[in-house]
Amino acid sequence: MRKRSFSLIEIILVIVVIGISFVGLAVAIHNALIGIHKPEALSGATALAVKEAERLIATDFDYVTSENFGNPKSYFGDFSNYSWEVRVGSIDDVQPNLGSDPTMDIYKIVEVRVYHNAIDYVAIKFLINDL
Repeated sequence: MRKRSFSLIEIILVIVVIGISFVGLAVAIHNALIGIHKPEALSGATALAVKEAERLIATDFDYVTSENFGNPKSYFGDFSNYSWEVRVGSIDDVQPNLGSDPTMDIYKIVEVRVYHNAIDYVAIKFLINDL
């Protein structure tokens, strides 16, 4: 009676198939681990952007200017992974259909950006006026 055994080719094929399936599994696990922090980073960045926007809304119109534009400033403590900047622009540049005020005497468009590595940045734009 002949003994049943696996040939070398069959063993190599099984190893290749298992190896390919583990690569796919490793990619799926990697993507899951990278994406697991996005909701937390997004909600944190949104809350920080709202905080900065409220601070600017409470500020006198004449003192609302661009802050850390092009060089975002980092927060401290638990939020050290986040950084922020404020961009102030003319209504003519950002939203010309709303009117004209090139010198920003009456209207300013303010954009608050909060950055994090997992989400790039969250932006809040709003219009303030000096009426």
